[in-house]
Amino acid sequence: MFKIVYCMAQFAEFKKLASERIQSIPANDRDSFALVTAMNGSAKIGFDSCAELKDVLRSFIDICYCADQSGRLYLPGEYHGGGMPMFIFKDRGGRFKAMVDEHNEYLVALKRYNFLAKYKDIESPSATNLSVFLEDSSSCIGRDLYGDFIGSCEFVCVANIAGEYGWGAFTAFADDIDVLINTLIRISDRSPVVRLKAVSDIPQW
Repeated sequence: MFKIVYCMAQFAEFKKLASERIQSIPANDRDSFALVTAMNGSAKIGFDSCAELKDVLRSFIDICYCADQSGRLYLPGEYHGGGMPMFIFKDRGGRFKAMVDEHNEYLVALKRYNFLAKYKDIESPSATNLSVFLEDSSSCIGRDLYGDFIGSCEFVCVANIAGEYGWGAFTAFADDIDVLINTLIRISDRSPVVRLKAVSDIPQW
């Protein structure tokens, strides 16, 4: 029996076993975080451990905005990369879409600026918090951007690039992490979604 497994904890506890990138997020100690991975019937971990789990992850990604390691942003249903996107954003009532629209407007203005600046002195456009982050997606999530994400997204997922929890594992944060779990339950109708007590209970390679 394949299944999705996760651990949910307040940030103060969660960050003790998290990566440096997650530890650097300026979250409040009581904010909710979750680590999510999957297992097949032979206890092999990762969303690539069986075809059914790959399909679950694909369905999950398809309903969200995504960003890859280069900082390219994808609309829901657009991401068809072979690997796991670096970031997954579930829009909350059009608020994240508004951030994306502002980012795209900045990119258009920046392109125009780069062309006109060759011929005359003009003021450069101001980058949005999201634009600055996507220009260097390896940078830390700042306090303002963290607040933007919490306010505009149902949840935000960050890929676990170290791979110790298997392919496709991710850390998620939200003001209500149950929305993430309920989304996974709804998508994975044939696979159980099982909560473990602690991060240390999540199987590793």
